[in-house]
Amino acid sequence: MTMNNSRRCSREDMHGFSLLELTIVMTILVATVGILAGIVGSVQTSYARLRPRAEAINNANAAMDTLVRMIRMSGNNLSGSGITPDPDGNGSYDSIKILADWDPVGGGTGGVYENITFSIGNGTNCNNCVLKKQEPSDGAAVDFVEGIGSLTFTYYDNNNALISNPVLNDSQIALVKMILITSTPGLTPQTFTSTAHIRKR
Repeated sequence: MTMNNSRRCSREDMHGFSLLELTIVMTILVATVGILAGIVGSVQTSYARLRPRAEAINNANAAMDTLVRMIRMSGNNLSGSGITPDPDGNGSYDSIKILADWDPVGGGTGGVYENITFSIGNGTNCNNCVLKKQEPSDGAAVDFVEGIGSLTFTYYDNNNALISNPVLNDSQIALVKMILITSTPGLTPQTFTSTAHIRKR
């Protein structure tokens, strides 16, 4: 009798989950996984939508920073401003040639970034154009920054007066203003403006 009672007690103490409890737990787990999947999907969609915009902004900032630094040092160890407006001769100030002697020991402008031309590839005001750079060692112009719609330069003298014909008056150039407009398919164009004073002026 005692043995049967102890077996009965041990069986009663060993109970598991009921079907109702398992159903509730599974429902909660499915709902949690569904919520997490929705959040992950939303994050991925936002990232995919914002990534091209972030890349366009980063590219534009990189291009402007490079141009500003190089224009500031143009004409270094040379006579003149070191700036050639409209080097492609298309009558539009959408390209610039920058000369600087970064390595005075070597002399001349044959080193890297000492004789460089920046221009817009594929025309002006185009969709998803490319900012190109060309150095004597490059041969032809090479891609520098993508997603550029337009890039224009205006030139000023030491008195901050606009130089109406900078091609004929390049020796007066002391300040260059740049306006860059991004152009990436599906995105609103963004405008970046910066100025660079030529240090030797």
